[in-house]
Amino acid sequence: MDDAVNLCALLRRQGRLKEAAALYSIWLPRFPDELQFHLNASNCLHELQENEACVRLLRGYLQRHPDAHSIQQKLARSLGELQHLEEAQAILLSLTHAYPSEVEYLMELGLCYHRLEKRNEALKCFEKASCLNPEHLLAISNRITILKD
Repeated sequence: MDDAVNLCALLRRQGRLKEAAALYSIWLPRFPDELQFHLNASNCLHELQENEACVRLLRGYLQRHPDAHSIQQKLARSLGELQHLEEAQAILLSLTHAYPSEVEYLMELGLCYHRLEKRNEALKCFEKASCLNPEHLLAISNRITILKD
């Protein structure tokens, strides 16, 4: 398992994403419960903009591990890229209620709201993220962008 993880990571660092994705497709079925391996594979698919494949991968993992919040976040991101914004919003709302001090979930939810043109809700998310982490530059810049709009 370690060899597969390391080889895929090496290929990704070298920008050989298609080769890494091919190896992930071979090795993931052999390690269906390895969280980090699935997260790495989803990052690779996301970088390749293969969001449909990413959604299938993450849904499969969540069938076996429905409480894997890091997988849920990745799923919401890929759903957002596919413009399945209502479903992404539902996942992110659930995550922000379960983990209210997790800045990254708030940032993802704010982005989702922005894509849905719910600017007030997006602004609230970015403001809360800024309160939790006053030095989070993306939260600050997103607040400025929303206020400017």
